[in-house]
Amino acid sequence: MDPFTEVQQDAEQQQKNIQSFLSKHSVISKDTEADFTNNMQELQETIKDLEDSIRQIEKNPDFFKISPVEISKRHQIVSKLNEEYHSLQSQWDSKANNTPSNPFKRYGEEDSDDKFDIDEESNVGFNEYQQQEILREQDQHLDGVYVSMQTINEQARAMGNELEEQAFIIDDLDQDIDRVGGKIQRGMKRVEYVIRKNQERASDCCIGLLIVALIVLLVMVIVA
Repeated sequence: MDPFTEVQQDAEQQQKNIQSFLSKHSVISKDTEADFTNNMQELQETIKDLEDSIRQIEKNPDFFKISPVEISKRHQIVSKLNEEYHSLQSQWDSKANNTPSNPFKRYGEEDSDDKFDIDEESNVGFNEYQQQEILREQDQHLDGVYVSMQTINEQARAMGNELEEQAFIIDDLDQDIDRVGGKIQRGMKRVEYVIRKNQERASDCCIGLLIVALIVLLVMVIVA
């Protein structure tokens, strides 16, 4: 996957998490404010990384092999992320302005018990939110692992079937080779038998001719 797309998805996921965080917290405390600020800073840094990557590409587009159309598209993506960032900040500011002050507060004093209850409630809510996000991410990872294992299992089964078919083919080939080898051996024996018989006949003919020649010579000697 393109690194820009991965960072873009991270930024969009951060925005979704912040939006969910804002929806779940109607009461603003110091802890929730700190959490919101940290999340917004992380989102801002992610968007800045995208902007830096675009600037680097614009300096040498031929090296990165990115077309002007794609660069323009990435500018639009970053612009949309910035708009969403400011929208989240506006939602937070609106909540902060609409948060009622403590009615039991007088002469600069604070009701420490009420403040503690609010902070504790906010912390519990944020912890539950974080746990839900962690569980959701773990479920996504497990689903990915399960799909990968299924794919590997199917590939292994297909390879096993292919190897089994190849083993059958090799067995058939061995049997054919054995049959052909047997036929060749029988043919060689027949050829050897024919050659041997021909040699024996040639020898008999030579012997017969020699006998006839000797008889003729003997007759000629006697007559002379």
